[in-house]
Amino acid sequence: MTTENENAQQDCLPQEETLLTLLDSVTKENRDGSSQAARRAYHERLVTFQPATYFAKPASISPLVCARFGWTNPSQDLIVCQKCQACVAITYHPLLKAADEERITAIYKEKLCTAHKVTCPFYASAFPTTVLANAPIPSYLASVFPQDFVTLVEQSNPKPLLQKRVHSLLDAARKGDGSVEVSLDAKDMELQEDETTEMFASQLSNTLGYSKETEQWACILALVCWEPKQTRQSNKTVLMLQCPVCLSQRGLPIQGYDKNDNSSSDDSSVGLPPPKRPKTAKQPMNPITGHRLYCPVICGFPCSGSEVPAWKTIANHLFANTGTSDVD
Repeated sequence: MTTENENAQQDCLPQEETLLTLLDSVTKENRDGSSQAARRAYHERLVTFQPATYFAKPASISPLVCARFGWTNPSQDLIVCQKCQACVAITYHPLLKAADEERITAIYKEKLCTAHKVTCPFYASAFPTTVLANAPIPSYLASVFPQDFVTLVEQSNPKPLLQKRVHSLLDAARKGDGSVEVSLDAKDMELQEDETTEMFASQLSNTLGYSKETEQWACILALVCWEPKQTRQSNKTVLMLQCPVCLSQRGLPIQGYDKNDNSSSDDSSVGLPPPKRPKTAKQPMNPITGHRLYCPVICGFPCSGSEVPAWKTIANHLFANTGTSDVD
């Protein structure tokens, strides 16, 4: 028998249709105008999710989704709302059958919305199953994802945006040794049987207006949504690559020399410039597998019924404007 309080709480739960309507009304209004404060708060929640504490979870309850609905990840398999202090343990028995895993995942998906306290601002923010018309990115994620990424994926002609990203990568690399070695795998990219990675890279760079083979790597990284991020380490500039969506980072051996660093050589005392620090041998980077497994750049948005990788959506838009074949 349910108590009076339990009945009252159940009455507070909106029906799914009402929840989706409410969510759409909010995201349609704020989809492109979400405050920077909201995006920063989302980012702060997202960085709490680490592979050591939240690993191998289904994409539909990935860190991207959990953070969107107010959750942080302070410890192993535990998510906590800092607003209302609600907590949920997300665990799977290793011997679960696929059908049982799907059933449990559905329960966890609901808890992302309903496990908050009733007074929490994140309570009952419906887990959406729909997207705006012609919008590749679900509304509830587009409102908190980096705006540049949203625009890149949904722009019908992404060429200018991609060119800007390529230029940024090339400019960052010139501050180091001028190039990056990228390793592409046709299986990872799911190319057509008669298409090689070399053919794809050449087609992409030519479409973007970069004809030199030494510039192809930047075109590939830009398409797969990697951005340069320079950090300072021991008085030298090190170029990192970061995905702005899943926050994966890859260190690359592109090191710049700091002219103000006079700490390491006796030559400086006799008027000779200090020698450049030795550079590490290059190691190829796979731009696909470098992302986290749940990153929509490589797995799409399965929580909303779309498993087309975001990079393929961008490529298809790009090639459609040049009359070239789509990427399967």
